[in-house]
Amino acid sequence: MHFKVGNWRHEKVAIKIFSTSDKNSWMNEIEIYRIPMFNHKNILGFIAADMKLFKNNFQFWLITDYHENGSLYDFLNLNSVSPQTAILMALSIASGLCHLHMEIITNYFSKSHCETYKNFKNKPKISHCDLNSKNIFIKSNLTCAIGGLSSAIYQNDENNYKLPEKIENLRYLSPEIVNGTINLTNFDSFCYADIYSYGLILWEITRRCKINDKTENYQLPYFDVIQTNTNIDEIREVICIKKIRPIISNEWLKSDLLRSMSKIMCDCWYENASARVSALRIKKSLSGLNVNTP
Repeated sequence: MHFKVGNWRHEKVAIKIFSTSDKNSWMNEIEIYRIPMFNHKNILGFIAADMKLFKNNFQFWLITDYHENGSLYDFLNLNSVSPQTAILMALSIASGLCHLHMEIITNYFSKSHCETYKNFKNKPKISHCDLNSKNIFIKSNLTCAIGGLSSAIYQNDENNYKLPEKIENLRYLSPEIVNGTINLTNFDSFCYADIYSYGLILWEITRRCKINDKTENYQLPYFDVIQTNTNIDEIREVICIKKIRPIISNEWLKSDLLRSMSKIMCDCWYENASARVSALRIKKSLSGLNVNTP
């Protein structure tokens, strides 16, 4: 899959292009976007989907809002941030994740709603299943929008789920997915796994914070113990057997805001998945911080 920028109604749009072999991922992402009450300011906006014939092969297009700052991964590679901006980013991601994880029940159904959402009466809980800094996009005001939903799953009546077939960024996988102990009959298990990934993203953001006019270079989580082209066995050795987690810098603990961020990270990384903090709790904790303090 690859990306390009296009124009729609005189505005720039982002076009995510899937190959024929990734058609199922394209279809899954469309289905997720068509869930009722799915829209949220911190989830990448969906515009349209289309099929194109290119050099005798079909391409499957997903057209979304365009954000010129690019992904969080791209942005952090090029820019440092203040602790206040880090909190803003973290809160916006938590807000989007909270919306995904939340079931929304309504007792009102218009005729158009019933015709549009034949398979859904309410908004079910949704798990991202591939949350990482390349799937989060930076708006012009430096808040974030969660995208990359081609691996996402939603809660169903059967309560029998499968892990995504393709995961691009293995280093963000939670311990229970890596060691095969995740409960595939409990949907909340997948939300707990999202929270672990979120904690790693917080670490990426915090590492790029300016502290006393100094900032560390951008690095991926586990850069010091996991190779760039890693494999599941290496990750299992690091996070399941050795139980290593990213290092919390002593410098972060000197800032009230970054100390609070560091605590949230650690609360996301428990080996016992059900002990991890929820997206709603993270959202409330970050909302309560005084961003006027350093």
